[in-house]
Amino acid sequence: MNAKENRKTAAAEKMESEMEERREARRDEERFRLQDLNQGMQDPAGHEATHSGIRWGASYKVRRKKAKPKQNAG
Repeated sequence: MNAKENRKTAAAEKMESEMEERREARRDEERFRLQDLNQGMQDPAGHEATHSGIRWGASYKVRRKKAKPKQNAG
């Protein structure tokens, strides 16, 4: 190999190693994100700093029966 081909090979190897590092970083980030989702630490619709826990809608609340109005005996 001449010097020019050797430089291309070294550059290609360096680029390939950098790409592999990026792939590993993406896999790690995805694994951590999925772990957080599975543990309920992150809202799947997006992260909100003010939100913690599950937002239960009005349909999940217990409805109380209306008390009958008291009538005066008189």
